[in-house]
Amino acid sequence: MLYFIPEKGDPPPTGTSHTKEQVPKCVAAGSGAGMTCSGEFLKIQPGTGDNLSPEDIAQGYTDYVIWNRLAPESLDIDGDLPMECIDSGMILLKEDSFDVLGTVMRYAYGENASGAIPLLW
Repeated sequence: MLYFIPEKGDPPPTGTSHTKEQVPKCVAAGSGAGMTCSGEFLKIQPGTGDNLSPEDIAQGYTDYVIWNRLAPESLDIDGDLPMECIDSGMILLKEDSFDVLGTVMRYAYGENASGAIPLLW
């Protein structure tokens, strides 16, 4: 799964009730190409199962995901080029774990994480 996490902080558009923290940092791309937004990518991939220890299994963990925060200029979805990770981690999951994206967002960005825009599922 691949998500775009927009950078927040531009002034709110005139006539809106958004706060500064809710507005993506976007600029006009020119030539009628729309807008470009500053931010980073978040890649979440399922684990293969080989990182679960016997202790993890005894505690009820059944799976895990690996997440990577990636700089936009180093994104390579094919996996052929080295990518610059800003941060990464692994989260253990129990069988009843349904909000994987929310859990990863809290680990990667803290409790006040901005929204994620899905790109590849």
